[in-house]
Amino acid sequence: VGELETQNKSEHQLAKEVIGGLLNNGIDTILNYKRTCINCCDFYNIFWIEKGQPFLHKLYFSFEDNRTHSLRIKLNSISIFEELNTNYFSLRNTSIKKNEYKTVSGTSSIIVDSHYCFSSIRIYTGRDSIFSSYMKDIDFNKNSGSTDEYGYPLPNLNYTENINSKWFSLLSKIENEILSSSQT
Repeated sequence: VGELETQNKSEHQLAKEVIGGLLNNGIDTILNYKRTCINCCDFYNIFWIEKGQPFLHKLYFSFEDNRTHSLRIKLNSISIFEELNTNYFSLRNTSIKKNEYKTVSGTSSIIVDSHYCFSSIRIYTGRDSIFSSYMKDIDFNKNSGSTDEYGYPLPNLNYTENINSKWFSLLSKIENEILSSSQT
């Protein structure tokens, strides 16, 4: 537990190695949470339970020292895995819908940004794997980011469904776990 040597490998390479090592060591459930900001950076957070103890392996590039950092942390909570177990079937069969709005004329449009952040989750279990779609931050916004011809914000038609989804619930648990850890 603590910072591990990276041997100048990319975060992506290290994440594949960590997940491969966990799978080869018989870890039953692995959750890989990747956060990407376009034209900036990727953050990999790999969660698993080993002998009843939850862990997080965090991989990120630091612009302060121009190095990839690899940090393994023991966690105090298994809430992510409780959420995963409770909602497994729903996660397997649903996805987040895109930020979409309808104009006064009734046509609908999806918002496209040139700079945005998104999350993706890959879940590996002994019986199955689930890969989420890209979940853009704007998919969870109440408004679409566009306005009508009078300057009023157009609502994101999928807002309520997205924030009430099991994916949003799991995503919130993951982000809260990362924020609550003193090492991350």
